[in-house]
Amino acid sequence: MQPIQQQGRRLPSANSSIARVTCSSRVFCCLTVTVQHTHSLRANGVIFSHAARDFGLESSAFLRSAGILCAAVSAIASMFMHTILPREACFCQNYATAEDSCYYISMKLLKLFASLILSFSAAAIGGIATSANIPTWYAVLEKPFFNPPNWIFGPVWTVLYFLIGISLYLIWTAKTKKSKTNAYILWGAQIVLNTLWSLVFFGLHQLWLGLAVIVLLDVCVVATILHFYKINKTAAKLLFPYMVWISFATLLNLAIAVLN
Repeated sequence: MQPIQQQGRRLPSANSSIARVTCSSRVFCCLTVTVQHTHSLRANGVIFSHAARDFGLESSAFLRSAGILCAAVSAIASMFMHTILPREACFCQNYATAEDSCYYISMKLLKLFASLILSFSAAAIGGIATSANIPTWYAVLEKPFFNPPNWIFGPVWTVLYFLIGISLYLIWTAKTKKSKTNAYILWGAQIVLNTLWSLVFFGLHQLWLGLAVIVLLDVCVVATILHFYKINKTAAKLLFPYMVWISFATLLNLAIAVLN
């Protein structure tokens, strides 16, 4: 059925009229979904902290701050939602109802939070071995002159894990006909190697074995970047700081192994 013509002006059809929702409805829709998922992730962080305390890990500064970190990541992700999500997601231009738009946004946010949780899970597992050994075993090792102060590791890795999670999200939501299987496999492999290095180096105190693991991590991250670049260039570029940092960590691992 053709849209009704009146006085030379094209009147909107019924479907296009339904697709237009009020500004207040759109804003309420986005804010409601954002608040719900922010509250959910914050609750998970609190549960994680309580569980750590039940296992007698309350002395770990990393685990004590897990709830705060999860809430902070959630807040940052929500703040940057309008730059990460497609524009049409927030303006409901391509949906028949506001409910359809909210569903689309909620799915995008679920993928975003799932990506961040996967990334920060590696930080949590590795942190169990790292935080207990930095002030004890690691403190007495002979270190090279370029060894950074201990306090810098936490902030740097927090930013890097955030970027690693966002890169996965961008690949997950990228619209492309190219296969993403290898990209997913490589991302999973590098996050496993990332966690394994912390367990081997700090947990088992194996310096040379740790060096072997982090060299494999270097290769895996480079391969991940190359595959990500074929699908989403931004996702690949977000991993550049990660590649630089682990390259420095490889040199530091080698120097400590030689000195000890």
